[in-house]
Amino acid sequence: MDDLELLRRLPGTVDPPEAETKQRMRAVVEARSVSVGMRRRRHAVKLSVLAAAVAVAAGGTATIFHWSSDQPVAFPIEDPGRNWGFEISDPNVGIRTSTDLEAAVAEFAPAIRLPDGGSFDEWVQHIEKKLGTDDPGVYMRGDTVVFMVHVSECQWMQQWLDASARGDEAVADQAVSVLDGANSWMHATGNYVDNGHMADLLDRMRQGDATASRDAQLFEDESCAYTGSWGATPAQQDAKATGDLASAIKIAQSYLRDGGDADSFELSTADHLAPTINWTSTHVQPTPAWPGAIFIALSPSGVVSLVSVSETGTQFCAAVSHTSVVRGTTSNDLSVVDTGDGPHAVDPHPITCTSGGW
Repeated sequence: MDDLELLRRLPGTVDPPEAETKQRMRAVVEARSVSVGMRRRRHAVKLSVLAAAVAVAAGGTATIFHWSSDQPVAFPIEDPGRNWGFEISDPNVGIRTSTDLEAAVAEFAPAIRLPDGGSFDEWVQHIEKKLGTDDPGVYMRGDTVVFMVHVSECQWMQQWLDASARGDEAVADQAVSVLDGANSWMHATGNYVDNGHMADLLDRMRQGDATASRDAQLFEDESCAYTGSWGATPAQQDAKATGDLASAIKIAQSYLRDGGDADSFELSTADHLAPTINWTSTHVQPTPAWPGAIFIALSPSGVVSLVSVSETGTQFCAAVSHTSVVRGTTSNDLSVVDTGDGPHAVDPHPITCTSGGW
């Protein structure tokens, strides 16, 4: 992502950003690339705006209200600008330690509606691992609010997918209502300028459109890792990763059995065959191997090598030929480095898929 694209996707103004500011902003954009996604599949229809009450306590400190059934995100809204377009105290104060983060989450959580049993715990634990590193992921209190609202969106989207799958219309309708309020708040505060893609998806979800489940699942897979949406236990998180990989294996093996060349099973080919799967490869930012994505690794001749990373950190893999599938795990380093001509996987060699583990 170059600096121009970075600025285009950010709320507010930057005049001009220094290196540290750009690093923080880039982390914000990449962590909430929700409706833009990797391939911009959705179509714009409308942009709704939430009418929110604004209340400021004496002394200039913003009052944080509790969410309500009509207002699932209760932070008062002001004109979109440098401070993220909503009112909280000290939005530019840095989040540098676990204590800072946990205090901010405790302060902001009452204003953000989660599904019954929902929690910010998994997201907090993920961010705490990064605090103090070169890429902390959260830098300011204002960023923390935006991330937390996105966490709630992810959990409600999964709630809708689960309810729809079991035919529970009441719970599905509730999820759409909350998502509509959260999306409108994001737009009204200038933090989520997606040209109406999410509003369009919500309309289709509400109407029972056949494409809604496909795109809702893609939303989850592209942007909801480490948000507590895919299970609270390691077994549940691993099941999500292996379930995604099992679907990808079927696509790859069908391609090979139909005479396809394993060396040509690249991102564009896979995406054409199965656009509902979140495929990725060595040249995709922010990282190729990431929970919710199927990584197409470099492979030995005649084999398609696929990796699906669990939120637990286990890298499940499959070596697929037209006659067999080796299911296992890999320890190859699949993180991204920038070599000067774009991002690439750290290890650009065929992966080693050790049989067993799932």
